[in-house]
Amino acid sequence: SPFYRWGKGTHLIKVVLEFPAEAPPPTIKDDGKKAKRTTKSSNKKSLSSSAFIIETAPLDLVPHSVHLFMKMVHAKLWDGCSFYQNQEWGVVAGPHSFRPDTKLGHYDKALEQRFLDHELHHMSFYEFSPEYTHTKYHVGFMGDPGGPTFYIDAYDTYKYNKRQPPCFGKVVAGEDAVERMIAMPFEVRGDDRWMKPPVKIKSMTILE
Repeated sequence: SPFYRWGKGTHLIKVVLEFPAEAPPPTIKDDGKKAKRTTKSSNKKSLSSSAFIIETAPLDLVPHSVHLFMKMVHAKLWDGCSFYQNQEWGVVAGPHSFRPDTKLGHYDKALEQRFLDHELHHMSFYEFSPEYTHTKYHVGFMGDPGGPTFYIDAYDTYKYNKRQPPCFGKVVAGEDAVERMIAMPFEVRGDDRWMKPPVKIKSMTILE
């Protein structure tokens, strides 16, 4: 149970990125003030334009979604993966890695296998709470029932989805890092916009 492992309430997850040289420069000062419970000074000092913090949804609203994502983070499954698409509606992360020949993020079988080996590849059932919807900077799983790929909303997308994807968190500090990914150069392939190049996820950590 997530209650016994991490306690009740909401939780904070720090995401550290590795931006390529092609990334736009920072535009917003990050000082961690919006992270309600990042009280340790070390957390604030380490929050830069290459990092952001996700606050999970209350466990009583979407327990399965939150627990799945936190177990992924706890197992370090996202370390080394990438944000590989910056669609008009948001930025997408998944088990993808940089490929030099195309300078795009490509599906990486070895990275996905880690999720499969831990039996944390996707949700067991669809879950959504009308009390926690997709507005700007909210975080949710892709697909139905969803996972492992997730995305961060670039604007209020709840107005456009009849069946909303599982929403389990929101970026509460380091929004500049998200805006930098939204502004990344991209290549259009079919109906999708692929970051060129992708932004690597160096680490994800559950903050105490």
